[in-house]
Order: sequence, then structure tokens, then C-alpha cells
Amino acid sequence: MIADALIHQRIIVDPGFLAGKPVVKGTRIPVELVLKRLAQDLDTTTLLEAYPRLTEDDVKACLAYAQQLVAGEEVCLALPTTIHMHCPIPMCSQSQRGSGVSSLRMIVTSVNSLFAGIILTTG
Repeated sequence: MIADALIHQRIIVDPGFLAGKPVVKGTRIPVELVLKRLAQDLDTTTLLEAYPRLTEDDVKACLAYAQQLVAGEEVCLALPTTIHMHCPIPMCSQSQRGSGVSSLRMIVTSVNSLFAGIILTTG
């Protein structure tokens, strides 16, 4: 699935960085921030101008990640380290199991706001 590939290529969790919150790979930009900014203004041009290191695919990965969380799916993210923790999805390799599963629930409120905004503006 394309969305899964985007998530695994572009979103990581490092327990030693930002308390294990998911971030866009290669940046210090948390997924939560991307979702919050999109909830405030759906214009991705504004977001990409404010954060030049972000790409359109990074934003798509953040949205795909959020969609999977809202759908109740557990998401295993790549870890930049060799830390191994529990992940309920048997398909995930040991190196993908991380603390992100528990910390991911923290952004569900932002995601719900984001999708509500999209529905209201496009519905």
C-alpha cells in the first residue's frame, strides 16, 4: 500500500528525541505539528513555506499516519536506533517495534479536528 510505504519512509520515532513522538524523518518536525498547522490552515503552500524542509510527500505521510490511527489501526514506525519494544502487529519486524504505539494516541484529537475541517470545507 502506498500510504504504508510513505509512513515507513518518512515518519520515525526515536525514544530519545521529543519524548518518542513521531517526527518527519531527517527533520525535527513532529507529526503533531504538521497536523496542527493543517487543522489551522489547509493550504499546504503556507505550511511548506513555513517549514522548507517539509515536502508534499512528508505531509501526505503525516496524514496517512493520522488516518491509520483514527481508523484504530496500530502503526509500527521505523526506529533510528535498535531499541525494541512491543508492537501488536505481527508483520512488524523487531527493529520496527517502538514506543510510538503508546504515544501515538496523543495526536488523535488533532487528527479529528483536521478531518472535521476537511469535511466542513469540502462537504
